[in-house]
Amino acid sequence: MLKTAAGEVVGDQVTAGMLTRSELARQLGRSERTIIRLEKGGLPVFKRGTIILYEIERVRRWLRGEEPGRSRGRPRKVTGREAADART
Repeated sequence: MLKTAAGEVVGDQVTAGMLTRSELARQLGRSERTIIRLEKGGLPVFKRGTIILYEIERVRRWLRGEEPGRSRGRPRKVTGREAADART
């Protein structure tokens, strides 16, 4: 189950297996602030009301460039850590 900022509990089969921003940041070894920046660049998210969730496999595909929606701006430098994460 997930809680909104207001303390309301949400969760169902649709959100099962999805990660919150803090959980995703922990999984990728990044800060929540970095996840927010990636969202602005097209990181795939699932929004349900005020809740934002992420499907880890879809995020990994996006980081590898296999998922559509990556920003068309300046090419992004991929760090060694991201490259290693994308291979797993």
